[in-house]
Amino acid sequence: TLNGFPYGTFHGATVKEAVYRPDWRTPERLRYSNTLADLLAQLLPGEAGLQGSVSTVPGAFKADIATAADIEAMRRNLVSHAGHLVALGRESGRHITLALEPEPCCFLETIADAVGFFGQHVFGAASVAELAAHAGLGPAAAAAALRDHLGLCLDLCHAAVEFEDVDDCLRRLDAAGIRILKMP
Repeated sequence: TLNGFPYGTFHGATVKEAVYRPDWRTPERLRYSNTLADLLAQLLPGEAGLQGSVSTVPGAFKADIATAADIEAMRRNLVSHAGHLVALGRESGRHITLALEPEPCCFLETIADAVGFFGQHVFGAASVAELAAHAGLGPAAAAAALRDHLGLCLDLCHAAVEFEDVDDCLRRLDAAGIRILKMP
C-alpha cells in the first residue's frame, strides 16, 4: 500500500486545507495518482491474489467545492484513474486500487457522503459508459471494474470524530457495494 494523500511538502510551514491540494478536480491529482499506481505495480510482490492500494484525499476540501461542475470534475478524474488501473492490470498483471479517505471538513466527510457520491456519481451510468469506452469494456464489466478499483480508506479515528457507528458504517458500505480497501 502507498499513502497517496500527501503531494509535495506535506510537513510544510502551513498545511491545513492545503494538504488536500491538488484535489480530484485537477489533472495534477490524476497524474500523481496514476504515477503512484504505476510505481506500486512495479514494487508489488508477484504473489497470486495480492492487491495493492493507494490511499488518497477525500475528493477535496469541502469549502473548495462550490458547483456541480466541481463534483463532475472529480467524477471524471476518478473514472479516468479507474481506466488507468484497468490498463495497468492488463499490462502488469498487478491489481491496484484507489482508496478515498473520508475526513472531517472534506467533500467526503462521512460514510453517508461517500455512499451518496459513489452511488450517484462514481458508480453512476455516466461513469460506467465512460469507463466502458475508455477501457474497451462492456457495460457490466465497466460497472464491476469501477467497484473493484475504487473504494474507501476507512480511518476509524475520522469516523469517531464524526460520531459514526462502525457497525452501521460497515453495513451501509456493504449495501452500497463500496469496498473498504484500506484501514489505517
